[in-house]
Amino acid sequence: MQAELAPPPAGLAVALLPRRRDEARLYGLTVRNRVWLRPRIPAVSAVINPPIYGIFGLATRSLRTVKILHIGKYFPPFCGGMETFLRDLAHAQARSGLDVSVLAHNHRFGEGAQEERAEAAGGTLHLLRAATRGTLAFTPLSPGYRRLLARLIAARGPDLIHIHAPNPNAFWLLTLAAARRIPWVVHWHSDVVASPRDWRLRLGYQGYRPFEQRLLRRARAVAVTSEAYWRSSEPLRPWAGRCRVIPLGMEPARIRAAAAAGDAAWGAGLRVLAVGRLTYYKGFEYLIRAAAGRPGLSVRIVGEGEQRPLLEREIAAANAGDQVRLMGRRSDPEVAALMAECDLLCLPSVERTEAFGMVLLEAMACAKPCLVTDVAGSGMSWVVKDKITGFVTRAEDAAALRRALAEAKRLKTAGGLAEMGERGRERFIQEFAIDRTVERLNALYQDVLE
Repeated sequence: MQAELAPPPAGLAVALLPRRRDEARLYGLTVRNRVWLRPRIPAVSAVINPPIYGIFGLATRSLRTVKILHIGKYFPPFCGGMETFLRDLAHAQARSGLDVSVLAHNHRFGEGAQEERAEAAGGTLHLLRAATRGTLAFTPLSPGYRRLLARLIAARGPDLIHIHAPNPNAFWLLTLAAARRIPWVVHWHSDVVASPRDWRLRLGYQGYRPFEQRLLRRARAVAVTSEAYWRSSEPLRPWAGRCRVIPLGMEPARIRAAAAAGDAAWGAGLRVLAVGRLTYYKGFEYLIRAAAGRPGLSVRIVGEGEQRPLLEREIAAANAGDQVRLMGRRSDPEVAALMAECDLLCLPSVERTEAFGMVLLEAMACAKPCLVTDVAGSGMSWVVKDKITGFVTRAEDAAALRRALAEAKRLKTAGGLAEMGERGRERFIQEFAIDRTVERLNALYQDVLE
């Protein structure tokens, strides 16, 4: 597809066009934070003679926007850090001028495939949700996924496939010749951690690992979310030379202070918010134990999941119903309202499955300090700087959490907690705004496509 004739972009670099048809490959150029490619059209060599991609003349007829196909597990309104990041990234890339498509699973089981289009300033986002019948060991069951993937590749003609892992259904790419001809970037959100807390993962990973390694073998590059996670990842060790650290980012405009949530019923003293799926690795039970019986402390936990009955029992056993409340699933505006009302965001995760912690970015964007646990290999303690933008304490240790909460309460009274939050906002702007992520990924795409 050929771009319309337009004045050459300012600062366009000079590069050679292929001289023969069989040399018509992809060459990347970054122009004003946009990635442009020459079209794979044989006739382009005859347009300009000599074959120089100059900054004057008719060269701009050969410009076209890069087509990116994201392969995700789910997509919002499904609630999850990987899904939230994918939404923010896809919209930001579309705004920057890239042609962006997303294939994800429909989180509403039993519904058919759904196609959606979202207009963004500067581009359009194409979203296709594959029909899903349910899940098995955290894997969406989608019988028509491979056929849908093949059709999408044929219809959209992507220049690059961006795979968000872990996602077992992405392995279908290995079986499609059309997909294997396209460069891949794997975005490594997390290892599949063979947790002692969940036998399904320990058993399932034995069959998962060979396909995971084949996917990495074919990838041109691997984007990892923090150096700490990369260095501690056993699956990535053979592919260290392909890894590049690109921290996750977030769209700051998405977090707007809404009207008060209404039913939070915060008590007096320190207001602590926790947000996440109620699952085995989040460690919310330790937060409940740390808060129980401590005066001047209110905890609100937002999310749903299979651990809710266990957490309800923890609250009842500690007689902490007045202090700790499970708020259930909440909309983005409701979470934004709770974030605006709280004093501190707590993420007490216990395993490396918590590779980064997207909710930390939401808190930092709202100038809220964060309390995280120091899980070996996780990026949480890199995102949050201890005693600067928040607190880092031992994992699986309710007493250590209790001491950190007491320190936060003291700092709130002295005014130091708000200062921590402001330093966190500054760090967010410098490192984690989604436009910074797009810039870093554009540079990676350019390297891959050259």
